[in-house]
Amino acid sequence: MQSHSERGRHLQDILERGEKLPEETLLELLCDAVASAVRQGKGLVVSGFPRDLRQAEEYEAKMGEPSAVVLLSCSPETMTSRVQSRSRSSSSSESALQRRAESFCSDAQAVIAHYERKMLLHTIDAERSPPEVFVHICQAIESSATF
Repeated sequence: MQSHSERGRHLQDILERGEKLPEETLLELLCDAVASAVRQGKGLVVSGFPRDLRQAEEYEAKMGEPSAVVLLSCSPETMTSRVQSRSRSSSSSESALQRRAESFCSDAQAVIAHYERKMLLHTIDAERSPPEVFVHICQAIESSATF
């Protein structure tokens, strides 16, 4: 989207309406980003993916298991407040943000169970202050890093 290409503008429009990206597009973009990071010898943090169990399974079939999955656990009110403050610079409407948050919460349960079974899930209490949450995220990632 930062390239301001026609494809980027199209994806931006979809997100601003609070809709999900087409599955094939999302997986293609993610796989490209992961492959690029691996080629550079870097890790990659992916936010908001997978949205549902099918996405998790499709990703794993193409790219293998992730080294860690971090779940930031917080109340719906905290989630909405943080998404709104983060999105103030964008033109996303409040109703679009609410639709995205509701969709995430309803779809997340199967994904959570999937990664708990695989012992890859790190649940972080995101009601804490941002610096505390950050420390716990770093600890989770460091404990799962494969070198």
